Amino acid sequence: MIRLIKNEYIKIGKYKIIIMFGIFLIIICFIYKFNNKVDALNNSFKLIPFIGVSACILFSGIVSLEYTNGNLRYYLTKPIKRNKIYLSKILTIYLYIFSLIIYIILINLIFIEKIDTKYIFNFILYCFPLLTIGMFIILLSTLFKNTSIVVGINMFTLIFSFLISQILLGYGLNFVEYTTLPYLEFNLFNEKDIILNINRNLGSNLSIKNGIIIDTAYLFIYYFIGNKLFKIKDIRI
Repeated sequence: MIRLIKNEYIKIGKYKIIIMFGIFLIIICFIYKFNNKVDALNNSFKLIPFIGVSACILFSGIVSLEYTNGNLRYYLTKPIKRNKIYLSKILTIYLYIFSLIIYIILINLIFIEKIDTKYIFNFILYCFPLLTIGMFIILLSTLFKNTSIVVGINMFTLIFSFLISQILLGYGLNFVEYTTLPYLEFNLFNEKDIILNINRNLGSNLSIKNGIIIDTAYLFIYYFIGNKLFKIKDIRI
């Protein structure tokens, strides 16, 4: 498994990952340059969706490119279970996401020069949807051979998911509450007055607690569908 994960990172390219980490460092430095420490720390939560965006940019071709490049023919010649290959790709995405989360937290703690346990807890909590986003990335990469389509769908979903949720709820389509659309950006729930007004005016029951349950459920659904499709497509090569 470790060898498979290492191989995935070799294919992605270490310089691309270093550049991504460097971009986040530069952004955080600018945040602290133009804000006081308290405001800068609060603004760091706005970087969480961009962790998903960066994962989308780097890993949208993690499965689709295997078909176009013919790399899966190599796997067929080895005694490696298809489940293991798919799992290694998921773990590759999650390892990147977890590393970036820890990296951002550490940089912020260095700037504020103290250990803020509340900040660490909230940042990790608000990053929970990234697990579902990571699984969604690999699902779309399995469905579509065109990497641009995968990037486009993921970017659109990440940027406009909450807005789309409000529009659909406004039309009385309350089933949206049971999808991941309202729950891909937990830091929005920090604006309690806004969420309270949405729930009151649109008759919804949006909350982080519900978001964790729904995101977890869809995470397993995405995994099951993606893994099934991966094995079927693999056999047909």
